[in-house]
Amino acid sequence: MDFKTFCARLDAKCIQGFGMGWSDMPDLVMVRDLFDDGLSVDEVYEICVEEWANDDPLFAEAMGF
Repeated sequence: MDFKTFCARLDAKCIQGFGMGWSDMPDLVMVRDLFDDGLSVDEVYEICVEEWANDDPLFAEAMGF
């Protein structure tokens, strides 16, 4: 899978998970580096959600953290 497809799948997973796209969220995670390291969309999603939750208490509450 190329990076563009990876980002589209990550975006779709975010929309499914909490109603906003990955591109709508703060840029707290070096997604390209994680992609280059071979992580899956699911793994990157979990890392992103955790970072966003650490950054925003309301997001953390909404996500059940």
